[in-house]
Amino acid sequence: MPSILFHTLLISVAALRLGSGHVLITPISDAHVGDPCKNGEGCEGLANGVCSSNYGDGKCLCAPEFHADANGLCERNAKYGDKCHDGKDCESMENGMCSDTSGTCICQPGFHPNSMLDCMNDARVGDTCLNGVGCETLMHGTCDTNSGLGHCKCDSGYREGENRNCIVDAFVGDKCMDGKGCEGLSNGMCSTNTGDGKCVCIQGYHTDYRKKCEADALVGDVCENGLGCETLAHGMCSTFQGKGTCTCEKGFHSDDEKKCVADAMYGDSCKSDSDCIGLANGMCKNLTCICKDGFHVDDNEVCVKDAKYGDSCKSDADCIGLANGICDNSTCNCKDGFHVDGNEFCVSDSKYGDLCHYDSDCIGLANGICGNNSICICMEGFHVIGDEFCVPTVGGMCIPTTGCSDPGMECKLDEIGDYSCQCRQGYVVDSSGEGCKKESQKIHLHIVADVDVQLDCENCEVP
Repeated sequence: MPSILFHTLLISVAALRLGSGHVLITPISDAHVGDPCKNGEGCEGLANGVCSSNYGDGKCLCAPEFHADANGLCERNAKYGDKCHDGKDCESMENGMCSDTSGTCICQPGFHPNSMLDCMNDARVGDTCLNGVGCETLMHGTCDTNSGLGHCKCDSGYREGENRNCIVDAFVGDKCMDGKGCEGLSNGMCSTNTGDGKCVCIQGYHTDYRKKCEADALVGDVCENGLGCETLAHGMCSTFQGKGTCTCEKGFHSDDEKKCVADAMYGDSCKSDSDCIGLANGMCKNLTCICKDGFHVDDNEVCVKDAKYGDSCKSDADCIGLANGICDNSTCNCKDGFHVDGNEFCVSDSKYGDLCHYDSDCIGLANGICGNNSICICMEGFHVIGDEFCVPTVGGMCIPTTGCSDPGMECKLDEIGDYSCQCRQGYVVDSSGEGCKKESQKIHLHIVADVDVQLDCENCEVP
């Protein structure tokens, strides 16, 4: 009986009832990581082990600061200073590593041991410090105040690196190799990725008097007395006296990055109107910079306003934009056969028989009007010759200073005291009743242009 009681003290009955009705008995001394447990019990036989759940089914796990070894037992995590061999035995130490030199577990770069011999993050630039304490693990760093709340900063001669650590300052011109060595030069880089080089500034920055990299000037930056825009390519200060701003030189304009780029030219390729900035009065059409409506390109590839009737000019080139226009007596005028419409357009002269709505539609047909049948006709007292000219008829009204276009007529007072076109002395009304012919003529020619005429008749005379 005593032996049964003693055996009972050494055995823990784990209440796992199987389908067959058997009960699985797990000895206390034989629990391992991963064994089943329930309601926080069943892992008592695993030294430094615990059940993963206090309610319901769980598994045996190692307690904090311990890890499972190869046999499923819980072993203490490695600590700073523990012995190690061949780069191993420190794997369970978070942020730790085995030192080949000392043969002990140490912290990885960027970490340091705390009072529990665990590895914690080194202080970083910007971390909080208090009363001058808290930045001791920031290499080349210090707290920015000796009293009260402060922040970790880099010592003089060092600057913040990409990892918020402190790296030694570098200067333009310092030696570098294989692309490294200029990390301490803000906005700087090594001049080469292979072999020896020098620290230089990246694009958009230039060397200042401290051999540091300073941002290049941009359009809109403040300048004074003509100075301050030297690093803005194709830029200049807007004033030579007093304060001004950086602007672009003639022929350049500001882009979206506030840099000066060359103005667009007529004919440049484009995708949108923004690509044609700098071409005054220009636009993008069919992937090409052209002039807007109402403008045309001149000999300097600049878009200038189209000429209008009456504009001053020196040559026909100054009248481009006035369709069918020419330079006549230093003024843009319409070519022969055209007349002005609204001081903007030169339209073809009207002819006898052209469609019309108003008399103004018959401009160009001298002495023409819009008839009742909506075509251009000659006004009363005139008759048409060749569908182009309306000339006075015999008896048609006239003005003495203008006379009559027919050389066989003259403008004089008629019987009722009005001025009208009448046949000159030696001329008589022709068979049409509208013109005049010489009394001895068998034919009458009304010449309104210089032409060569050959007649197959004897003793014919042409006035």
